[in-house]
Amino acid sequence: MSLPHHVAAMGAEPPASGGGDWTEIQNDTFTEASDTAIESHTPDSGPGWTVHVIAGAAANIGIDAALDGLQRQGGSGSQVGAVVYDGSVNDDQRISVTRMMRTTGNEHGLIARFTFTSASDYDGYQVTLENTAELRLYRIDGASYTEIGNWADASVNQLNTTQLICDGSTISVVHDGTERISVTDSTHSGGEIGILVANNSQGSQYFNDAVVEHRA
Repeated sequence: MSLPHHVAAMGAEPPASGGGDWTEIQNDTFTEASDTAIESHTPDSGPGWTVHVIAGAAANIGIDAALDGLQRQGGSGSQVGAVVYDGSVNDDQRISVTRMMRTTGNEHGLIARFTFTSASDYDGYQVTLENTAELRLYRIDGASYTEIGNWADASVNQLNTTQLICDGSTISVVHDGTERISVTDSTHSGGEIGILVANNSQGSQYFNDAVVEHRA
């Protein structure tokens, strides 16, 4: 399975299964007075963002001033990338975002424990909203995707808050405050965390209110 995307980082509840408390390391409402490329944007707190292009040419991913949201801002062709938190993140990490999805597809989502070597070689965990509004959780091994969990009752055309949590060997997804997916997988540890921004047409999706957390 091959995906066209871009990513950005954040996190939230529920309580930790072990270790210390969760610590917020970045918070971003994606607010700008004018349209701004994500690499030039300054979050509300914490470090900025780095973009990894996963497929195709680099897309224009940035802040839409009218939406106060992160989205693709133009360009054409197959463009895939990850907008990731620009800083080191411990093994236990989580990201939470509010997002509007006007279409479904495997390009919309969150990534964690993400290690990028090249556009054809990257690992981690990813949750996306796709097909008939399903949330699907994948493990990525060398750019190869294996589905490890799903929930079939997500929705489009409204704002939802989704959180991807990597807590030890427990990988879980919380959607609108309720845990919908929880699996055990210890394949990947550590790495980057962020948001998957699709190659869809401008305005088909946007993200805001992102929070990234980790636990020492």
